[in-house]
Amino acid sequence: MTDQYLVPSLGPDRYGRTALDHGHDLPLGSQRYLKAAESFGKGDILSVPVHTSNLHRTTEHRYRIRPIHTPHGPVYSLRRLVVVIWLFTDTMLCLPLYSFAVEGIMAVPQRLQKEYIALKDDRDQVQHSIEDQGIRRIQVGCYGTKQMHPKALVHLSGAVEVRYEEDVACVGRLSENSFEELTTAHAVAGEQTVNCPWQRRVVAKYS
Repeated sequence: MTDQYLVPSLGPDRYGRTALDHGHDLPLGSQRYLKAAESFGKGDILSVPVHTSNLHRTTEHRYRIRPIHTPHGPVYSLRRLVVVIWLFTDTMLCLPLYSFAVEGIMAVPQRLQKEYIALKDDRDQVQHSIEDQGIRRIQVGCYGTKQMHPKALVHLSGAVEVRYEEDVACVGRLSENSFEELTTAHAVAGEQTVNCPWQRRVVAKYS
């Protein structure tokens, strides 16, 4: 059943392959690799290479293979779906997508669930399970034959910097309304951050 869906992360089971070879498909004849800022837009869903030193506890074991050992610990490489929220001269700022080994929001501790927003594919007719009820959802349109996985979540408090020259493939896009809802939720999450020293009254003590 998962073959019909775009899964937010794909492991390094075939090194040297592209986003398309890993299953993040595009329509036949479409532009595969986009290298200029003009080729991207806010709300685009991209498949990008990600290198991380930490993996979530529910990450599938096959994604943990072949780590690169560095003096500061192992680094794992995989592909991840991200959504573009800002475009700059040389880079894009993106929010990462997760499904937590397709467990969805139930894999996220209750206290952190407010930092995620769910995605629903335009073509998805699945009646989502009860644990997903009440979770904010925004619409996404995917290119090609695959739909966005119903357990996909956008991490509002995460961030991924993507350079235009990387091995990037565009696999979908949020609608304008969905993008506005996402950026609003992202701004609200930022306002709820803790330990902001400039918001505390500091009293200097002198001897």
